[in-house]
Amino acid sequence: MKKILFIVVFVFSNSVLAGILEDESLFARVMQPLGITESDMCAAVEKPLPYDDGLSVVVIPQRVDEEDDEGTSLFFHVLVIDNASLELRARFQERREFDAIGFDRVGIDTANYRLNDQTRAFGVRLHVKNSSSVNPYSSTSLSLFVLDKDKNALRRVLRGFEVSSSSAEWDGTCAGVFFSREGTLAMSRQKTRGFNDIIVKIRNTERVTRLGADGECVDKENRGAAPDMSLKFNGEEYMPEQP
Repeated sequence: MKKILFIVVFVFSNSVLAGILEDESLFARVMQPLGITESDMCAAVEKPLPYDDGLSVVVIPQRVDEEDDEGTSLFFHVLVIDNASLELRARFQERREFDAIGFDRVGIDTANYRLNDQTRAFGVRLHVKNSSSVNPYSSTSLSLFVLDKDKNALRRVLRGFEVSSSSAEWDGTCAGVFFSREGTLAMSRQKTRGFNDIIVKIRNTERVTRLGADGECVDKENRGAAPDMSLKFNGEEYMPEQP
């Protein structure tokens, strides 16, 4: 049977303290009952849901402990807020620990993640990186959430799936190897347990640099596509299809 794929175009929000986050009453009505203070907030973002004009998503990374040699802890609040009343409609919370690979930022992804005819998800992207200049590493992972309006609850249906990464080993001036991996998600019409499968198309890029005979830095780039990956819903969350 021929498969039809819908390519997902990523739409992000990385605005800090914009929109409803600027409303002081939001802190009194939502943040304070959750134990969040403005000084605790670390690069909070918000964005209206394009498929529900009355609601916005707010993601707040909250500092839990002071950063030390062993790393830092952040408590992530994913909130759905009523734009008119500023009431909390649903929330999801999770604590994450960071050490050598540290927190960079979060983004809200409102691409068309249509899981079936009645259900659409939104994404939260977590960006992490290290602090090395000669062995840099960064990664972006995607989680998908579905709002259950009847229960005023958020359900995570995809947990921290890595969609891109980059790393390098070089001498800090020219010679080295740089590697990147980029994933593009596409929604399939083929369903598993009521939700559309997700096809992940992966492209790898390797760039090798060296010092040429004339003293100039030269590079050679190789690109290639990895085999497609399929994510299937198991009744609770999406998981990679087992070979």
